[in-house]
Amino acid sequence: TLDQTGGGVLTLEGPNDLFDGIVFGEQSPRRWMAGSDYFRRTWADQSGWAQETTDNQTLAQIAIVYRGQQITLYSNGAMYAEYTMQSAPAGFGPDDTVLIGRRHVRAGTPASFAGVVEDARIYDRALTAEQIASLRADEPSDPRPWAWWTFEGDEAEDAMGTFPAGQLLGHTHIQDGQLILDGADS
Repeated sequence: TLDQTGGGVLTLEGPNDLFDGIVFGEQSPRRWMAGSDYFRRTWADQSGWAQETTDNQTLAQIAIVYRGQQITLYSNGAMYAEYTMQSAPAGFGPDDTVLIGRRHVRAGTPASFAGVVEDARIYDRALTAEQIASLRADEPSDPRPWAWWTFEGDEAEDAMGTFPAGQLLGHTHIQDGQLILDGADS
């Protein structure tokens, strides 16, 4: 759904509302961004970034790489945007929370990402452009992900075992190896 606002596709959240995530349409319509707590690591002026045009039958691959204070966003294996954040990067671990659909736990609106997630991964290192371009949904990669959800089966399980099995809330469900998010409360 290209006209949605502020849905988080994949978010890591720590204590005290600290979070980083892949967010769609929050600052600028139809644009992907690196979302963060109070926009501390988010680029404010996204007007020069391309608008998403993928139709509702096509999956888009979105990746965000944090290398020091440099953030690079990729769309379908190609660089989408790049900037240097003003604050230091955040650190996360296996005791933190992973959200798929919701921007962060205490978001002021119940709106969530509306769409389909085929494959979600978190790496413990910054991948190169070549490594990102070589990623294929539901296929292993080198390097191995730190956490990986393929949505095969009935539960949202991290195939790497870093995080416990997820809880499906609202109208979220898994169907044909995909996580289906309705955007309202999933």
